[in-house]
Amino acid sequence: MIRKRTITAVIIVTIALIVAGVGAFVVAVHPSEDATYTEAASSVRAAPHTNATNGQVELRVNNVSDASDPATAAVWASLSPQARQAGVIYRALTPSPGEKNLVANITVTNVRPAAMPFTYTDFLIVGRDGSAYYANYALCNSSCSAAALRNQTLPESFTSDLFVLFSVPTTADAAKLVYASSPPIVMNLA
Repeated sequence: MIRKRTITAVIIVTIALIVAGVGAFVVAVHPSEDATYTEAASSVRAAPHTNATNGQVELRVNNVSDASDPATAAVWASLSPQARQAGVIYRALTPSPGEKNLVANITVTNVRPAAMPFTYTDFLIVGRDGSAYYANYALCNSSCSAAALRNQTLPESFTSDLFVLFSVPTTADAAKLVYASSPPIVMNLA
């Protein structure tokens, strides 16, 4: 009887993990609701346009722009077919009512001598009022999309620009971009 319960519990947990993983991939949003961000004392901090590393990944925020900007929309449109060919679902830049879309151009580098797990849903934008907004979606070129986005892995020696989409209220004023790792990387935007 105990063995039957154990096997049943393992099957239920396995199914739940598979459904959660598929749901997170298809929906492409962070499971947590947007909230207020409290910066951890252990955070690695970076000034605008500088590199920051937590010993696993090195990040540099090149810029954060409104998706309605024609140059931002053009980059998104040029990368979308490559991402689709690599198996990444397409997301349009049209914001929901009362929101605007911000796109963060981030250079991501694996600094470890081996492949490591990575997910863009660990990025969040923090507004000047402390509100936090998790990433909705990301794009990059086809080789990057296959590794970093679809497989959620950064191969050894990986480096690429990633374009991460955030839906925020139209009144939001982005102040920081955070990678919620251990320790977190906090990059000031201005």
